[in-house]
Amino acid sequence: MNIKSTLIVVTISALLASVTAWAANDGTVGSTSTGDLDITLTMPDLVRISGFTDIPISYVAGSGNTGVTEGTDDLCVYRNAAGGAFAITATGDGGTLNGGTAGSGGTAFEVANTVAAAAYTVTFTDGAPTDITLTTGNQNTTALGAHETDPTCAGSTNTSVKVTFQNSVLAALPSGTYDGRLTLTVAPQ
Repeated sequence: MNIKSTLIVVTISALLASVTAWAANDGTVGSTSTGDLDITLTMPDLVRISGFTDIPISYVAGSGNTGVTEGTDDLCVYRNAAGGAFAITATGDGGTLNGGTAGSGGTAFEVANTVAAAAYTVTFTDGAPTDITLTTGNQNTTALGAHETDPTCAGSTNTSVKVTFQNSVLAALPSGTYDGRLTLTVAPQ
């Protein structure tokens, strides 16, 4: 056998020995017996959004047709990975502005009743903080600042969502209560 062949056999033997060193080992028969095994934990990339409270909004008479009426909810976004980057998607439950009602199976950002509907816009402020304008159903992959050590953000908040109505739209609505649902979904990025 030449030196090159011997070197290859020794190298392969060493590799096999190192592989088997990490495998489970059964004990032998005797007055005591010891075996061992390896433990491998795989931790998935996890996210959580929490801290939701409903946003009651009232149009103030005399606001006129200019400006906006808005409401905000402070939230907690958690991700168990370094860097805190995450994706966010917002979806409304509005139908069409011509007779649709909230919950009609649509995804528009709007509140409605049986008489009328009003569209709104959604802005998400991440933990960077950066304001991100969201469009319904479209994932935004630029959000940063998720809390990285506590799924409850240590009892605090690190993000917020804001809904904004144009006063020119609200001033034209008949009186009544208008409802809608905004759904926010976060994913690892």
